[in-house]
Amino acid sequence: MPRGQLIINNKDAFTEWGVSLSNGAKATLMAPLALKQRVSNESRLAHGKTTINTNLKKASREFSLEMHMISSSWADYLDKKARWEAMLMGGVLNIKTSWEEGVTYRCLYLSCNTFAEYDGLAKFALRLEEPNPDNR
Repeated sequence: MPRGQLIINNKDAFTEWGVSLSNGAKATLMAPLALKQRVSNESRLAHGKTTINTNLKKASREFSLEMHMISSSWADYLDKKARWEAMLMGGVLNIKTSWEEGVTYRCLYLSCNTFAEYDGLAKFALRLEEPNPDNR
């Protein structure tokens, strides 16, 4: 993923940390949202249940976002990894992509589910929460 295609917290992720999205990450970000549970009532006085299907609201969502980090040397890798982890410890990731102009995914960092390093190339999956998908 070239420069300018992934912006995290107003920084170009590739330039700053050597980080880009893995294949399939675009689909993860753009997946259709779930709705909150509908208001319903299951009264013993009526058959079935009554469900209100108006004023529906979007549910928060948790998802894993696969990424990778490239570096030119072991020292470069250690430097980028340390700066990347410091950014993650801030807890908030505002993610913008070049394919959705004007859209910012406002996410909370939860954990790093998987992490693998292969001679300066790291592959990992961040576990994120988007508390309010309507606030993009």
